[in-house]
Amino acid sequence: MLFALARSTCARRDTALIAGIAVLGRGMVVTLYAHFAMLAVHWSVAAASAVLAGLTGTFVLAAFEVVRTGSQDNLVVTNSATYGHFCDHDGVLDTEPAVP
Repeated sequence: MLFALARSTCARRDTALIAGIAVLGRGMVVTLYAHFAMLAVHWSVAAASAVLAGLTGTFVLAAFEVVRTGSQDNLVVTNSATYGHFCDHDGVLDTEPAVP
């Protein structure tokens, strides 16, 4: 994602990539806390590995979904005729309200 961010020329794509990187960072922190918590209560290696693999998979999939769909914090329902194409070469959020 960092490589894609370095090569991106679209502000919406940049926003989506930064959001995906943030999700991965949060996932690393949660996974680290889970690891320490399972060590403290002496979980078996198999059980701890399964939980950590599940957390890792969940956050990786969430990050790629955020990159694929873009930021969802500013959704507005409007008439579709007011939209024009924007950044459709990247495949992320290919529409933006037309500027009057």
